Amino acid sequence: MRLPDAAVDEPPRQNLRLTVRGGEAVVELVASYEPGDAELQVQSGNVVVHGRVGMVTERRPMIAVGVIEGTLDLSRLKASQVSPARENDGFELEIQRHANGFDNGKGSLGARTAFFLKGVVKGETLLTLAYDSEKESRGRLFRDIQPDQYYPIYGDSSLRGFDAQSRQRLYVRVDQGRSFVLFGDFNTGTGGPARELSRLNRSVSGLQLHHEGETFEANAWVVRDNVAQVVDEQPARGVSGPYRLSSSEGISGSEKVEILTRDRNQPSIILRAEPMVRFVDYEFEPFAGSVVFRAPVPSVDANMNPMSVRITYEVEQGGPKYWLGGVDGSWRITPALEIGASHVESQDPSDPYKLSGVNATLRLGEQSWALVELARSDREALGERGKGDGARVEVRHQGERLDARLWAGETDREFSNLSSSYNGGRAEAGAVASYQINEDWSLRVDAMRSEDKAVEAVRETAYAGVQYRLTPKWTVGVGLRHGRDEGGVPNAASAWGVNIPQTSGFTPFQINAPLFSAAPGQTRSFTALSLSAQGQLSDRLTVLGELEQDVENARGQRITLGADYRLSEQFRAYGRAEVSKGLGGVNGLATDGRETALVAGLSSETFRDGEVFNEYRLRDAISGEDAVNAIGLRQTFRVAEGVRYSASVEHQKAIAGDASSATALTGGIDLAYDPTWRATGRLEWRRDRNHDAWLSTLGTTVKIDRDWSLLARNTLSLQNARHAGAFDQWQDRFQIGAAYRQTDLNRVNALGLYELRAENDENPGVDYRRTSHAVSLHADYHPSRPWWLTGRLAGKRVSERFLGGMRSNYTAWLVGGRITWDLSERWDVGLQHHLMWSPQGNTRQDSFGVEAGYLVKANLWLSFGVNLRGFRDDELTGAAYTRKGVYLRLRFKFDETLFRGSDPATNRALSPLASAARP
Repeated sequence: MRLPDAAVDEPPRQNLRLTVRGGEAVVELVASYEPGDAELQVQSGNVVVHGRVGMVTERRPMIAVGVIEGTLDLSRLKASQVSPARENDGFELEIQRHANGFDNGKGSLGARTAFFLKGVVKGETLLTLAYDSEKESRGRLFRDIQPDQYYPIYGDSSLRGFDAQSRQRLYVRVDQGRSFVLFGDFNTGTGGPARELSRLNRSVSGLQLHHEGETFEANAWVVRDNVAQVVDEQPARGVSGPYRLSSSEGISGSEKVEILTRDRNQPSIILRAEPMVRFVDYEFEPFAGSVVFRAPVPSVDANMNPMSVRITYEVEQGGPKYWLGGVDGSWRITPALEIGASHVESQDPSDPYKLSGVNATLRLGEQSWALVELARSDREALGERGKGDGARVEVRHQGERLDARLWAGETDREFSNLSSSYNGGRAEAGAVASYQINEDWSLRVDAMRSEDKAVEAVRETAYAGVQYRLTPKWTVGVGLRHGRDEGGVPNAASAWGVNIPQTSGFTPFQINAPLFSAAPGQTRSFTALSLSAQGQLSDRLTVLGELEQDVENARGQRITLGADYRLSEQFRAYGRAEVSKGLGGVNGLATDGRETALVAGLSSETFRDGEVFNEYRLRDAISGEDAVNAIGLRQTFRVAEGVRYSASVEHQKAIAGDASSATALTGGIDLAYDPTWRATGRLEWRRDRNHDAWLSTLGTTVKIDRDWSLLARNTLSLQNARHAGAFDQWQDRFQIGAAYRQTDLNRVNALGLYELRAENDENPGVDYRRTSHAVSLHADYHPSRPWWLTGRLAGKRVSERFLGGMRSNYTAWLVGGRITWDLSERWDVGLQHHLMWSPQGNTRQDSFGVEAGYLVKANLWLSFGVNLRGFRDDELTGAAYTRKGVYLRLRFKFDETLFRGSDPATNRALSPLASAARP
């Protein structure tokens, strides 16, 4: 979004704050590169309104860029001079994908093509096309700018984006209105709320077709790969992380990270699922691949509902590739009735799988609707035991006085769909309703039932109560709550294939029902009288209290006190304290004993704080989004212009023992009040029975002067053992980068980086320690028009200690440079020299060569070169050509004007009258 009078080059924002005059305000919506529905939220004070706007891709003029290259390489490198073979060996990039060797490997002939094209090609049809014959096809999904790779700062504040996301070498997308055909990376989860049982949500790379008309919508997709889906879920811990994955073989970019909030009385019900965005909300720490968020993730929300982290990702399972595909569609028969169907099939030889479903949605009026869905899954390898059915029905009404939702769903034990919240062997039913009787009286009723057929456990909860407004600022309530557990606690994450890692101080059942008490074969229940009060002490401060007393057990009671303080329209600070005795903790069912819980923090009631990108921008040094990705924090509160902070505190103490007792404190500060520098820092501490865990991040970006800019950051994760059965661990990463851009003369440019990584694991079965130092420097000097000088320096030192005391040390250095002299408009010559050495073994290798280039015609370049000495190395040489031998290269670059040679506007050599005279 942006304001109508915004500058042409001003980037759009996710959030806008503006003044409304006469009850109206105008903002411009900027379409993304993909069509879809945009969710809008407008807030004024405590009033929040949501809406959706359908958007199509921006129709833009054609843009194209590409290169075609051929190489003849006559290598004379001896076997004794060859280090481990590598691919990026050419003068600028050796061609590997389409290359044929000859003369027993002493020579090769290869070709490469790479291009990107996007624009309107016919009428309203938008074409996006990209191809790179040398691209690594087994790379990450949904490729994007990765701020944690290469140099951390480039001295350039331009905005960067990534289009044509494809794990394959080819990307094609053709858009016509809101319909499209795509070959590239996509997510299979389509179909909206009507497909809860039959939706398969996978991140894949293949072919997708989408058609959308006024009354009909259809999708079809097909993939050939050998990937499998993994789902990890673990309790949030009140800190940013790290949250470890169960598999280290995940495909980068395939992950879907969500913060789930489950109902405290019925944990199988997911109240909210908030998707996270990589480099904005979270990042992977570089050691064990764990997820670290940019803001602490509370273990419970402001209403004591348990929260968890769910990460869905793809892994390469090996073996042959197989076909995976699906189709789905919906048809609006009348304005009130819509029907849909879907089918998904996987031909994985180790586990063939099918999933089919049908659904129908009926509008019962402007404020009411109902839907029904049926689904069947079939894991063919299990025969009849692999076939399972599922069904659900839901009715919803949202009116001025009545807000009600009724639902029921059931699945067989054999039903299997990792993407569905209805796991196999479940039966769920519930009704939630609130009714405003008049201005003073209101009624609330809810009843829920969950059954886990796998463990034959049932949970039932119900509440009925009324609220009365005593004064304009005080409201009181009275109600009756009932809870019953039979045969244990239903497992909220019992789906086949869901992993709940056994993290320190936690058990898997904390996802399902923290502090549960009922055991298999037991039945526990309670009925409690509930009294509540809420008062508004000022325009910003609200306090609340609740007392629940078991009507059958005088010792069973729970007391909750809390307060909310509104810091601004978007943020509030909250605190909740709860003490229970006999009437257990979060789920209301517990053994006799005492449990305390405390949570306090900041809560945002808007979308993510997108405007922070603009505040982070340093002129000519780094873009706002890149700076946030590198050092930024999320969910911070603005206390003054350019000053933000965040803070939270949690404490939970178990009823019996301290196995799940935990305390967490977090704090962060974000300084951006000076236009020449930015700084962030956070410190988080968490204590449980096994460890004291610390997480610290520090970061700063500085525009030193017109030419120099700097970025530094450090991340430290530390675990201190609290007893002999636990062990210490720590990991640290420090990085500092600098960029020099000669603004006035533009003769010298330089990039530099130093990085320290250290980790220590004192687990007796591991006993591993590693420290690595890396330094890199690139520079170019352009003293006059015909002369170019470039150079680089790189070094790395690694020290390791392994189990048993064995040690290893390695050091390597590379220094090199190249000089290019333009003899004329068509001729140039070049000279390069590289030297690599390592103190270990006193090894030393160098390369020396010359090159000549000739401009055959516009954009067509012929190069001839020879290296008199040469070597190969796998890590340090980068794209520098260091291999001994003779090579010949032909390169042609092009853009969107390639096929406009007969257009005088493009080809200035033509007379403007030429095209007019042509019949």
